[in-house]
Amino acid sequence: MEPPNRLLMLQGPLSPLYARIADLLEPAGTEVIRVNLCGADAAAWSRRPAIAFRGHPDAWPGFLRDTIAPLKPDAMLLHGDRRPLHKAAVAWAGRNGVDVLVTELGYLRPDWMTLERGGTSALSHFPSDPAQITAIARRAPDVDFSPRYDTGLWPLIAGELQFAAANTLLWPFWPHYRSHKQPPLHRLYPGWVAARLRGALRRQPDPLPPGNPFVFGLQLEGDFQLREHSPFADLDAAVDHVVGSFARHAPRGSALIVKPHPHDFAWRKTRRIVESARRRHDLGKRLSLIEGHSIGALCQSASGFVSINSSGGFEALQAGVPVHAVMPTIYAVQGLTHQDTLDSFWTGASPPDTGLLADLCRAIAATIQVRGTIYGPRGLHAAADGMAQRILDGSINGLGAYVATPPRLAGARAMGVGYER
Repeated sequence: MEPPNRLLMLQGPLSPLYARIADLLEPAGTEVIRVNLCGADAAAWSRRPAIAFRGHPDAWPGFLRDTIAPLKPDAMLLHGDRRPLHKAAVAWAGRNGVDVLVTELGYLRPDWMTLERGGTSALSHFPSDPAQITAIARRAPDVDFSPRYDTGLWPLIAGELQFAAANTLLWPFWPHYRSHKQPPLHRLYPGWVAARLRGALRRQPDPLPPGNPFVFGLQLEGDFQLREHSPFADLDAAVDHVVGSFARHAPRGSALIVKPHPHDFAWRKTRRIVESARRRHDLGKRLSLIEGHSIGALCQSASGFVSINSSGGFEALQAGVPVHAVMPTIYAVQGLTHQDTLDSFWTGASPPDTGLLADLCRAIAATIQVRGTIYGPRGLHAAADGMAQRILDGSINGLGAYVATPPRLAGARAMGVGYER
């Protein structure tokens, strides 16, 4: 793609990342048009001129048509393409020939960010064909994947608190704004603090069951990967889907470990969900909810790893265990993950092709991943620098890493995800 002359910026992550990117783009000749959707947007944007959208969400399509379209942006940058206002903006961009650039936390972890053309997850345009991935990897530069930047929880909590405080103080100026976040912040923040305290007080990790159990990695309640990129109404439905399949089809006597997300803020609810699934499917001690272990540690002796569409699947692949992603995701590639049904995974899975995994990591690092984080100044500056450079040199989804029709979209729709705008 060509570098944009006018770049429309909507909401970014909870950090000054987008302001830093604008500082780098404008001296290079790209005009930045910023729209602030809430008080926190204005606080993160600071001194810069911006357009404020203060209306009811129902007025957003008209605002795009009447206020933004005359400015003639040729590209749009936003964080999270499935946020309610962002979905409408992506649809508007598609009708008006505006390139969509999406940022997200990285597919690679811990200190990478995503920058893609068109969409993320099952809406990603990155190839899923192994031959294409290998061809991209052969053209890509060498990559050092060792961690460089801090990615702790406390900077994330600080960003969340700043977001909430700015929106509260500036609410009179944006009275119609409603956060895309689920659940409500009064549940989220105390839950995070409780999780940190529980971790600090834990003397040792929970004991593991004997043998070679399967592992199911949970995602957070309210995660867009569940809300928008899966057919499951909530975490309870996702757990029942995986646990029910295990109960019906896994080898007799095998065990399943459910691993909570490391930032789980609703531990009591998660425990109730797993206990309910245990009773419903009569699994007894075969089903365990276990804290205190990384995915890598759990997978050292695991028979396989199951994810809905979490980036934790990358860590499991790197541990060399069979992996099944219930929903199409970036690493759900023939030769890496189990491509048949979840029901057949428990008895028919194979370990990943390590060479193809290395090719995938190298290919996405060169085309849709940028080194850096939003959790500290060094990582944030690195992310902004890398993203600005990709935008300016037109290398987002470069090296042939853009397929016109998202290759995972048909699979997601077959699983019941409609992606209505």
